[in-house]
Amino acid sequence: MRIKKKKTLYLLTLGCNKNQTDSEFLIAGLSKYFEITNNLKNAEIIIISPCAFLEIARVEAKEYIEKLIEFKKQNCKCLVVTGCYAELLKDEIFGEWKKKVDLVISLTDVETFAKAILDFFDKNIKYKFIQSNGNIFGIFDDKKINRIISHPNYAYLKISEGCNNRCSYCLIPSIRGNFRSRKQDIILAETEYLLKNDVKELNIISQDIGSYGTDFAEKNKTSFIDLLKKVSKIKVSHKKQHYWTRLLYLHPKNTTKELIKVIKNNENICHYIDMPLQHINDNILSKMNRKTTKNEIIEKIEMLKAEIPDICIRTTFIVGFPSETEKNFEELLEFVGKKYFDRIGVFAYSNEKGTVSYNFENQISENIKQKRLKNIMKLQKKISLEKNKKIVDEQKIYTCLAEEIIDNKTLKARIYSMAPEVDGYVFIKYDKPQNFFEKFTNESKFFKIKLTKFNEYDLFGEEIIV
Repeated sequence: MRIKKKKTLYLLTLGCNKNQTDSEFLIAGLSKYFEITNNLKNAEIIIISPCAFLEIARVEAKEYIEKLIEFKKQNCKCLVVTGCYAELLKDEIFGEWKKKVDLVISLTDVETFAKAILDFFDKNIKYKFIQSNGNIFGIFDDKKINRIISHPNYAYLKISEGCNNRCSYCLIPSIRGNFRSRKQDIILAETEYLLKNDVKELNIISQDIGSYGTDFAEKNKTSFIDLLKKVSKIKVSHKKQHYWTRLLYLHPKNTTKELIKVIKNNENICHYIDMPLQHINDNILSKMNRKTTKNEIIEKIEMLKAEIPDICIRTTFIVGFPSETEKNFEELLEFVGKKYFDRIGVFAYSNEKGTVSYNFENQISENIKQKRLKNIMKLQKKISLEKNKKIVDEQKIYTCLAEEIIDNKTLKARIYSMAPEVDGYVFIKYDKPQNFFEKFTNESKFFKIKLTKFNEYDLFGEEIIV
């Protein structure tokens, strides 16, 4: 009997690490039905999973889709749009690209996803929107974990989906729905899977990691603190294993004394918190529906720094929110100037249709937004330089995690205060290339360094043999 050859499939992911994690589950699941290729030219099926959170991301998505439509004239037979873009704009995609995009598939389970593509070829079912059944690419499935790992040393561990915070500027609830926690045993099974596959850094992510478990029924009640304790103490092959656990996207309301104590007392948890604040002025915070105040924020930050002196705090701010006066912005600038933060990201407010703030009065001009963004980043750049100088001057020995070989003599790595993809790096030069190639075959992948130089965002050092 002749075995039917699998069709070739290529997946292009744009956007955040949460979307990337979804894609890792999706591509692993689809490999059962299709031959996965990394060569776009060889693909009979092309799936694009773009971001749709901001207008700038949607513009990028359109550009990529139009390029793929042109590319489709070559080998590709089926072009599929999925992810956040498909969720938000499902009604517009076929209208804009009539008979050019073949399928729009919602955030659903792998089997439904695969069937839609197979039906396209076998039954000529096309130009159709496939509705979600609520189980995104298998991440809410049983404990049999099936995902690829995109990076050699680190991975993102997604613990929930959606959001209930309803910030007035945010489209996430419209795209991803209400907050839903994954079952704890599934998350722990995935943690073990990642560690067994030699991942050395677990970056815990969701829209709001601190709210984990709050949606469970009373009899299944658990908490983020309980989950964190278990995730950071997994043993593989009955041995104690050193790995980093990093907290990303922690709302200030969930930064409690108990959580700080857990971070402080667990050697596998990085002294690092990503705590998006968005603003510091109470009036703006209220209009944003952030459910916190300036005094509460400062109290949380000072509590963190008192309990964990070497804590690294990353945050994000939005400038140019409707009604933000020059005085409000100066208050934010003064707050940043207190040097609480080791890393910040700043975004100009994007007025997104479908959000509560879309119809707010006193919208700020783009010129003023960009001016404010430039001013705050200029200040933080100076602060970052000062902080990096202090780190080098202290002459401490740091544990480093190898990440990438840059050239024949340079290794790119990170210390605990550097999250992947968004923060800076440590660059280490070697006289002999083979010395650092071993970092990618060595079981630990951790090594000791002494820092010797710095710039605004990166550090430079040399390995210490201990």
